[in-house]
Amino acid sequence: LKLTPKEALALAAITVMAVDGSVEDAELKVVNRIIQGDHEAFLTAYAIHDELGTLDSVRLACEILNGEQILFAVTNFLDLVMADGVLSGSEEKLIQFFLELSDLPEEILPGAIYQCTQWYIRLLENSLPGF
Repeated sequence: LKLTPKEALALAAITVMAVDGSVEDAELKVVNRIIQGDHEAFLTAYAIHDELGTLDSVRLACEILNGEQILFAVTNFLDLVMADGVLSGSEEKLIQFFLELSDLPEEILPGAIYQCTQWYIRLLENSLPGF
């Protein structure tokens, strides 16, 4: 299967969104932001996820995305998984799986995860008064 990077980002986001078994409106808004409202990319990714399932969809997305794009995706996944207010064990494991499949050097992953977390905290501070 040949996907564009935007379709691969959409596929990756759909896997994270769907892994806990429910899809919230807030999660759909985050996916829409990640893919910049590209409805065709979403539909293509959705059909592929439906055909391949979660783990093979993650593998396909990681074959297409480079390490920097995966890091961008994982940063946005924090926003996505927290859209419903809960980080489930399955969501956390799936994000870890993305990082394991990335071509990012293992030694930078703890720092990358820290940076993602700091970005998410700043996002919350800016969007939630009194946080």
